[in-house]
Amino acid sequence: MLEDAARHPLVITAEDGYREGGIGSAIADEINGRTIVHVLGVPTTYLPQAKPDSILSSLGLDAEGLADAARKHSSFQPSV
Repeated sequence: MLEDAARHPLVITAEDGYREGGIGSAIADEINGRTIVHVLGVPTTYLPQAKPDSILSSLGLDAEGLADAARKHSSFQPSV
């Protein structure tokens, strides 16, 4: 997985839990400087109580948020 990720200028990961300490962080640490890794997930800060779907949406962890993250970086051009 790391070799495959390192072949791309950008990798977006979506954690099913906390951003920190997840697979996205591990990928970012391993391929640091060779590609940009955008890690989506739950922050380790207080989140107001809400329905799960609302929380996930506010964190960009729903389908629309994931697509927005990909579109945001779609014009990314790596430096040579």
